[in-house]
Amino acid sequence: MEEQEIDFTEGVDLKDQQIVQLQKEIIQLESNLKFPLALKSVVAGSLLGYFTTKKVTKNNNAAILGSLAGAAAAYGLTKGKDLSTDQKHAINEQIQLRKNQLRNLGVEIKADETGILTAQELEDMDYDKYVFGDDKYGNFIGNPAVGFHAIVFGLPKGGKSIWSMQFADYLANHFGNVLYIASEEGFKGTIKDKITEWTTNRSNLKFGNFTGYEQIKNNVDGYDFVFIDSLDFAKITVEEMEELKKLNPKTSFITVKQVTKDGKFRGSQEYAHNCDIIVSIEDGIANQKGRYNPEAQMEVFTKEEEIEK
Repeated sequence: MEEQEIDFTEGVDLKDQQIVQLQKEIIQLESNLKFPLALKSVVAGSLLGYFTTKKVTKNNNAAILGSLAGAAAAYGLTKGKDLSTDQKHAINEQIQLRKNQLRNLGVEIKADETGILTAQELEDMDYDKYVFGDDKYGNFIGNPAVGFHAIVFGLPKGGKSIWSMQFADYLANHFGNVLYIASEEGFKGTIKDKITEWTTNRSNLKFGNFTGYEQIKNNVDGYDFVFIDSLDFAKITVEEMEELKKLNPKTSFITVKQVTKDGKFRGSQEYAHNCDIIVSIEDGIANQKGRYNPEAQMEVFTKEEEIEK
């Protein structure tokens, strides 16, 4: 039998090529999100008009006119053809997919920079964010950063868990893997009914029944979004919540909090002070205050839907 020489470097070049290709694709996809089609077409049309006219006439003034004509023509062809909300969601899904592939290949997706930066450097910095776009959650929350923390509170039966379930389903359908920790209800018939009525995703949306910091800490790794319903039943303190966020900087946490009979926040106010988005819900109406959007309101369920239940 002939001895075959083993190439221990085999696969290394392929891995590097995969990484470079994925990074290029992410840049292209992010460019498609950031710059409207009309703007890119104007730039391309302007350059094409300039160089084509310059080549034919050898005259700079004529080339400038050609550039303006090219830009105008390109704008006319692409005006009103910007991406729809569904298209933005699809692109964002592809970006997240490629970033996950990079992580699997051992590439670290950097968290926020630390130190001192100029205003210009901060302005030019590209932050990872979820592009909700012009749909009901985009209009309600805005486009939150990866690793955001939202807190949801309100009186019993007001719609906290229903809103959380709907939002979890939306995130699972468009942006990644979701773990919904149902500490308050557990795996009972009520949670089953809510899943059937308010969700559609059956692959990216998973449910857990955990209580206590250690159980939750040991089960949230690898999820893009984690819902804790509720912090009170899960027995998670302010300090433990902050530790969970530090241990999982790329995971977004959506946490539900109980209130007192008069509608005030139960327990430490630090829960609200330390989060990015506050959602208060009463009688099927959600109100939002947060870092990513002005105050906004949305309907969770109608009175008719509540009566039918």
